[in-house]
Amino acid sequence: MQSLFPNSGQKLERTLKPAQSPPPKPKTGNPSEPESHKQNPEKMKTSQSKSRFVLTVVCGLGAAVAVSLGQEPPLRSGLLNYWSFEEDYSDSADAVFGASSLVNDIGVPKAGNTRVAGGLLGTYANFDRAAPPCYIEVPNSPDIVMGGRALSISAWVRTPSFVQNFQNVISHGEGGAYRIARRSGNNHLGYEGGGAPALSNTAPVDDGAWHHLVAITKPGAGMEFWVDGVMASNDFAAVLIENRPVSSMFIGANPQAETGASGANQYRQWGGDIDDVAMWERALTPTEVAAIYNGGIVGTQLSTLLAAPDLDTDGDGLPDWWEVKYGLDPNDNGTVGESVLGAKDGPNGALGDLDNDGRTNLQEYQTPKASTRSPSPLLTTGMRWVRSGPSRTASTCMSRNRCRIMSARAGGSSNLPASTGKSCRPAPSAAAVSTGSARP
Repeated sequence: MQSLFPNSGQKLERTLKPAQSPPPKPKTGNPSEPESHKQNPEKMKTSQSKSRFVLTVVCGLGAAVAVSLGQEPPLRSGLLNYWSFEEDYSDSADAVFGASSLVNDIGVPKAGNTRVAGGLLGTYANFDRAAPPCYIEVPNSPDIVMGGRALSISAWVRTPSFVQNFQNVISHGEGGAYRIARRSGNNHLGYEGGGAPALSNTAPVDDGAWHHLVAITKPGAGMEFWVDGVMASNDFAAVLIENRPVSSMFIGANPQAETGASGANQYRQWGGDIDDVAMWERALTPTEVAAIYNGGIVGTQLSTLLAAPDLDTDGDGLPDWWEVKYGLDPNDNGTVGESVLGAKDGPNGALGDLDNDGRTNLQEYQTPKASTRSPSPLLTTGMRWVRSGPSRTASTCMSRNRCRIMSARAGGSSNLPASTGKSCRPAPSAAAVSTGSARP
């Protein structure tokens, strides 16, 4: 791949364009969506613009700023889990506005796991086979058990060599469950996700360098496996089947492999490093895969991409992708059909109430109605999410990484000080907590 840094110190702008996709289909059958907010072909005004990311990179500084543009849902849409390993082994997806995460899936490291600073993306998890066990156990939850659902997994890995067949990067077991592992005794990795023939990418990864992996299962429509931006795929009717139940998902091992073996050979444990692991309940697009990979090779964490501001063409506080999804015009800020000149309370603006339920469009966006999934114990104050309950408070629940995400989503700076960053947002008022709506 051509270097992104032909001249050190220059500022480069890289635009990633997705493959052409068919126009959006009307939404059906989701009780969380008001009937009048579902897409209406007569009201929809489609645009030729496509979703894309712009990465502005300052060469030599290992930093990038991502901006999400277009009318497709943002990268955080459908996000279930995100383990950055920056401060601990916890999952920060439940703090991302607009994600699908229901719980904080905290990883439990074993004796052979340590967190090491100074990696490609900051702090990473090390898996030392010389001091087994060396894997991270994540107990089952609705964000982990994926039977019958779409799935995407993204991770960065590094290993100097393989010492055991089928060493695992991540796994929820054998059979029809998902797992990324070494392909037998070869020097490359593969993905099995839904009883389909395993996908392999023949690029060697046992070279001591960081490599980006993305594994995707599209129920009934095939699988994809990406290594460093190169895809292997098939059209096998793959469906994730949890036909060999386990109680946990393992990062760096397989909970159902070589269970009777000793040392690091038990569970086919990884040897090396893993970082920035994330899961979605949908298929990532080629554009999104490219954005994560191209950002990562210059040191941009996934958290930066998740916090990318949305395009809001008409400036009404409703992102274009959300207006298109629910049949509003992203080019009208409420002036069309307003009650009086300058009121901007027309049906397409923030103050409009297209479904006549007494809640404005902005309220519908900020605090969606009850989801078809179990509600998360998160409450909202404007655009910033906080967890209710005594175990996680405003002063303790947010790692620096989570604060960065929420501060950027709320329009604040993502350049937090070198401290923990836990003061990046105020605690909600009692009124806000008592009246807040559950996040989907």
